[in-house]
Amino acid sequence: MILDQGISRIIGLLASDIGQSQSGTDGTTPAATDTALGAPIVDTLNDSTIEIAGKLITVTSTISSTQGIGEDIVEQGTYVNGNTELFDRIVHALIAKTDNTEVTYIKTFYVDRAD
Repeated sequence: MILDQGISRIIGLLASDIGQSQSGTDGTTPAATDTALGAPIVDTLNDSTIEIAGKLITVTSTISSTQGIGEDIVEQGTYVNGNTELFDRIVHALIAKTDNTEVTYIKTFYVDRAD
């Protein structure tokens, strides 16, 4: 059994490994075997803000009003391991990015053991 302090350690290690987030234009349904965004938008790679509260890790990232202009954004992912590995990938309704639009993603992950 992983003890409570073990769960806390896992959460801390994972949170400290999360790096940047990026958006893209590929709306293909995510799969557990995904290793990259389908069609990343280069200028949307940004640092993520990480918060830990109990067993929750909240990752916040923002695309500024000057990034991704003219793109139809439908996917977003977060990187770990020095931004070399994709940790998660989501798809969402299309956001037609204009120069006066700022997009903020807030994702929360719950980490626990199966009892």
